[in-house]
Amino acid sequence: MNNQNKYVIYNVSDALSSGAVEYLGSKRKGWFTYKFKGKDTRILFKQGRSGSGENWAEKVAAELARLLGLPHAIYELAYLSKDDPCVISPNFLEAGEELKLGNELIEGFDKDQRFKNTKHTLDAILNAMQQNSVQLPQTLKQNPAITKANDLIIGYLCLDAWIGNTDRHAENWGIIIKNNKINVLAPTFDHASSLGRNEPDARRTERLTTKDTGRNVQKYVHGAMVPVYDQGGHQLNTISLIKECRKYDPHVTDHWIEKIIQITNEDQKIKEVLSRMPEEFISEPAKAFAMAILQESTGQLRRLQND
Repeated sequence: MNNQNKYVIYNVSDALSSGAVEYLGSKRKGWFTYKFKGKDTRILFKQGRSGSGENWAEKVAAELARLLGLPHAIYELAYLSKDDPCVISPNFLEAGEELKLGNELIEGFDKDQRFKNTKHTLDAILNAMQQNSVQLPQTLKQNPAITKANDLIIGYLCLDAWIGNTDRHAENWGIIIKNNKINVLAPTFDHASSLGRNEPDARRTERLTTKDTGRNVQKYVHGAMVPVYDQGGHQLNTISLIKECRKYDPHVTDHWIEKIIQITNEDQKIKEVLSRMPEEFISEPAKAFAMAILQESTGQLRRLQND
């Protein structure tokens, strides 16, 4: 592919060197102001861990969310300095708005227990939408199949299953409290733990070619666990969570599954997303493995409809 068709890589080194950076916890992420597409914008930067693939996974996942028609945080590739790749994300909150995360919305949720919190169930997520009278965001394109916030958050979970996102904990979804005090579902965000981004290339190649059913792509997709639990306190994998979604609302869940099937069957758009990634951010084995994950997860979602 011609380099002109690759994703833009922003150089934000000058903005960071100014010192006006609000770091969050560690120095791997923080907020600063940057002239983004001609406008001074509050920007979040996130520096993926070296060799992790978190930067390209975040960008690819956002592009796949776009193909599904999901409201999503925008992620762009960037450099903090010559040898420090990252992603940047414009703030999706307007002035005066507040983001309230899932760990603040679920009744009885212990915010100090981020991991293995068995109160983070599908029922708890969906009930939080209803109890807070959460509405659909205006940025959602008109879709007669999607009429309430629960319909859309099921779409977010279907995206997770498609890309193998294992990090949908209670701080990775939320609602926006608008200036008029109306609550709307926030766009989906933070998808860096997906698409096999942490696998070494040698292991990706092995999984793509092995005849060992305990090591292949099918097994890898099946093993993608999410921090969401069933009513018995058992952790779910990405596909079994969608099975729970189908119990709640088979028509809405199947709507999102059908969209995933259509995009995967007509795979040129996915191939374009992957091929537009600059070589310094992603390897060829990583592209091939990501594509295989998307194809395999689509097959597993399709089989849910026949169970």
